Amino acid sequence: ANPRNDFQTQKSFLTVEKQSSVTGEWEIVLVDGDWETKFKWQSRYVAESLITIEWQTSENTEPGTYRIKTFGVSKSLL
Repeated sequence: ANPRNDFQTQKSFLTVEKQSSVTGEWEIVLVDGDWETKFKWQSRYVAESLITIEWQTSENTEPGTYRIKTFGVSKSLL
């Protein structure tokens, strides 16, 4: 989805989440506004988007299970 479809002003285009080893719940540790993350978008063809998400870890990154989630809003071609 083109990021201009919804600027996500009160949300994020991406989150990095860490799974708790105790409860198994996922906790957001980073969002698109953090220096360690980058969200890159490219338009492809007429109605296709390509996104690239980068996360720069450091020696302070705690070991564990992480996932990256992305959010967007699509719209009809018509």
